[in-house]
Amino acid sequence: MPLRDYLELRLAEAFWALMREDSDAAIELLEFVLKAERELADESLIILAHFWKGRAHRKKGEYGKAFEHVVEARHRAETMRAEKTGGGD
Repeated sequence: MPLRDYLELRLAEAFWALMREDSDAAIELLEFVLKAERELADESLIILAHFWKGRAHRKKGEYGKAFEHVVEARHRAETMRAEKTGGGD
């Protein structure tokens, strides 16, 4: 199985863990995705992983960590959009 497919599978497992209210499992899976994704540099997967990890931390009441991940996801999404549209302002 290609690494990207494996990471997408882990991302899906993390989402399923979030739906089951198992925030700890989701955080662990998403941390793995974020560490491995640095090698592939797929920005869309990194954005999703940060967003969902922020959501998992929020569900645990870890608002500081949640905020960090959501801000990172938003920053990356805005940067990616700016690059695609040729903007940068």
